[in-house]
Amino acid sequence: MKTHVTNFNKIDGLAEAFTNADKIALISMPFVGVKRQNAHKNVIDAAKEAAKVSG
Repeated sequence: MKTHVTNFNKIDGLAEAFTNADKIALISMPFVGVKRQNAHKNVIDAAKEAAKVSG
């Protein structure tokens, strides 16, 4: 297993961080509300983008 720490609040670089990943574990951020929802959406969107690149 390989781990990678990244900032979910910034979309830049997220897709690159997930490239060639077989699985991604999303650990919830320590805040709630819109900020948390946006951070989680960034991760999901980046994972989708990485999957397209990794093909």
